[in-house]
Amino acid sequence: MSTTGDADPTETSDRIDALRAIQKPRGLDHTHVNLSESDEEVLDVLRDLRRHGVDMPTVGQYLPPRAGNLPVERYVAPAQFDALARHAQAMGFAHTACGPLAR
Repeated sequence: MSTTGDADPTETSDRIDALRAIQKPRGLDHTHVNLSESDEEVLDVLRDLRRHGVDMPTVGQYLPPRAGNLPVERYVAPAQFDALARHAQAMGFAHTACGPLAR
């Protein structure tokens, strides 16, 4: 996504197609979405992933790996992860791992 908040549909589609190309040969059907994005941005990404054939996304809390990395913009409550899992299930994903430490 761009820093202005406006996603370039071509860029997003290209990125998702690249993820699919990497995932399929290894037999994987999942990806990870960090939650420094807004809830609506996460739902948009989940919709895009579903539309591109991803079956099992993981949605986890961004945690900086070491000092000097991007700071956490917000901590997401467990209930919000549960809500995202319900949305993902309604979108038709086979399984969704949603939680602060989901990887």
